[in-house]
Amino acid sequence: MCLEFAKHKNYEKEVKKAKARKRQHKIEEMTKDKYRAVKIQPLINKIARLIDYGQVCIASRVDKGKMAGGHYHAVGHNRTLSLNLHNIHIQSYHSNGPQGGQHIKYRHGLIEEYGNEYTEFIDMHLCQCPSNLWTKNDLIKLRPGLLGTIKQLEADQTKRTPLERITLRNQINEQIGLYAKEFSIFSVE
Repeated sequence: MCLEFAKHKNYEKEVKKAKARKRQHKIEEMTKDKYRAVKIQPLINKIARLIDYGQVCIASRVDKGKMAGGHYHAVGHNRTLSLNLHNIHIQSYHSNGPQGGQHIKYRHGLIEEYGNEYTEFIDMHLCQCPSNLWTKNDLIKLRPGLLGTIKQLEADQTKRTPLERITLRNQINEQIGLYAKEFSIFSVE
């Protein structure tokens, strides 16, 4: 009986090791953009949703249903801004998907929620951000910190003011360190 138990334990360990090797191989085979899309973007979007916890959809202004992290500057058109938290706000799946992002309503929502100055920063300034020069290793190194940030935000799920949300976006963008200060920090003076 003990021998069979030991064999079973060794088998379980080997299965775990094999799965870990397979996962590692899968990551090694991913392109930089695939790794960003599969491993990093969902975490960044979750951070944006947690920052905006309790808020209405930025575009449709509804507060019901499943929410996503909606990008003002679409990821398909601008990969450079895909991970910038100022470019991502809580948006209903309906508004973000079938409605095509509702760009005009999104902009109006930004104005209503944060004011003209912040909206101009997102609309006109962020799009001037130079192309990213991140490597896949840069993105791999980000993952543990992003998971830690999510854990902190999940422990403090409170409805925040617009100023608090801008400040959090500034702080987390700075911690992530992917963007020059002029593109990661909005002055809230």
